[in-house]
Formats: sequence, C-alpha cells, structure tokens
Amino acid sequence: MKIRNGFVSNSSSSSFVCAKCNEAYEGWDGDYGSIEQVICVTGHSFCSDCVSVPEDKDYQWDLPGDSCPICTFKILTDFHALQYLLDKYKTSKKEILEQIRVIFPNYEAFAERVLKGKTS
Repeated sequence: MKIRNGFVSNSSSSSFVCAKCNEAYEGWDGDYGSIEQVICVTGHSFCSDCVSVPEDKDYQWDLPGDSCPICTFKILTDFHALQYLLDKYKTSKKEILEQIRVIFPNYEAFAERVLKGKTS
C-alpha cells in the first residue's frame, strides 16, 4: 500500500467539443480558461463564443432550447445529418461502407472524389 504525505491533488482533466465550431477545449476540473462550456437543456455543448446568452442570465448548464442553435435548427451537426440520411434512405453505415468498397479501389480515390480537400 502506498502512503502519500503532504499535498495530494484530486484534480481531473476534462474536455468538450463545441457542437457549432467543432473546437476541442481541455481543462482541469472544468476550467477551460477564458472559454466557458454552455450546455442546453437537451445536452448540446457549446463554447461560450458560439451561443448568445443574455448578460443578466447564467445558463451555463441549462441553456433553454429556444436559445440552442441545434434545437432551433440554426445548425445541423454531422452526426444529426448522418442519422437523418440513414433513416431517410433506410440504410446503415455498414451498407454504405460496402458500397464505397465496390466503387472505390482505395481511400485516396474516395477522398479525391468525395472529400475534395476536406479532412477528418
């Protein structure tokens, strides 16, 4: 058994990705520096630069849905777009991957045709 003497920190790192700008923020114990994480009532996370919050309100953890860019359909995340298209065309990611393998000989050919310079 290991015994520690003196100051022992119980800090933990945390991170989040803004659903609007896709920037990743890292911090210790929820401290991300000058950027605050804002979470709407349905769980969508944003950096404080990407949402408008009235100055007289503190909505860090409970931003109303009518102020959330996702809940108001001002933006559409890649995840939600994919889920919509999978449902609309009654397909799955597995089936799409199988189609891609048939059409393209390798990733480079796929990227050149479909991604056209986009990354990730």
